Amino acid sequence: MNTEKYGLLLRVYSKNKEDVNKTVNRAIKNIQLAIDANCFSEILVLIPSDYDCGETSSQLKSKLSELNQRYIINITSAFGHHSCEALNRAIERFHPTINKVAIVSGKAIPYITKQTMLAVNEAFKKGAAVVGVATAELEKFVLSGRVQNTFAIWSLPEFLLLGGFKTEIGVEEIDPLVGLVQKYGKCIAILDPEEKPELNIRKSADGITRHNEVMKTKLECQQIEVDRLGVNFSFIENGIMNGYPKKI
Repeated sequence: MNTEKYGLLLRVYSKNKEDVNKTVNRAIKNIQLAIDANCFSEILVLIPSDYDCGETSSQLKSKLSELNQRYIINITSAFGHHSCEALNRAIERFHPTINKVAIVSGKAIPYITKQTMLAVNEAFKKGAAVVGVATAELEKFVLSGRVQNTFAIWSLPEFLLLGGFKTEIGVEEIDPLVGLVQKYGKCIAILDPEEKPELNIRKSADGITRHNEVMKTKLECQQIEVDRLGVNFSFIENGIMNGYPKKI
C-alpha cells in the first residue's frame, strides 16, 4: 500500500436527538473496524449539517478522543446535499497528500479488508480511475460498472478534474462515471468479493426508511441520469477495464 495515499470518507448524521447516542456508538465501531484494516492514512467523518440535529459532531468528538491519540481522524461539517455539495466539500478537505478516497457507507464497513484494499491498489496500478466493490443487494449495479458510493474508491486527480458530484437524486456516481469513461476510456475496475456480508442497515426508523427508499428508486434515478447525460447503461459498462469484474 506504499504507492498511494488512501483516505476514508464516512458520512454520519442523526436527524433526531434521540438517535444521536446510537448513531455515535455505531460510528465508533465502524471507525475502529476501519482502523483495524490498517489501509488508510486518514479517516474523515462528514456530518452533513442540513441533515443533522446539531448534536452528533460534539458527541462523536468526545468519544473519539482516545482514538485520535494514535490515528488521524478528522470530523468536518458541511452544508448542502449529503450526496452532492456536502460530499464534495468533505473530499476537498483531505490532506493534500491523499490521492485516493474511499467513500464507504457505514452499512458496508465489513467489506473493508486488507485483501480488498490490496486488490484496489492493484487496479489503480493497472490504470483505474475508480474502483467499485460489489456489495450485497447492490451487486447487479456494480458488476455492470455502475459503481456505488456504498463502497467506491475514486482517484482524486481525475475525479476533481470533472468537478465532483453534481446531482441530488441519490445516484451521484453516474455523472463522474460517464465523465471518466468519456475522458479515459476503460478506466472502471470492479471487485467482486466471494463472500458478501449482508449490509448492516441502521436500525433506527430513519435508517431503515432511507435504505428502503434508496433501493426502490435507484434504477429509476440512474435512468434519469444517463438520459440527462445523453448515454446509456451500456456506455458505462463498456468502460470496465479488461480483466474486470475480478473475483476476490
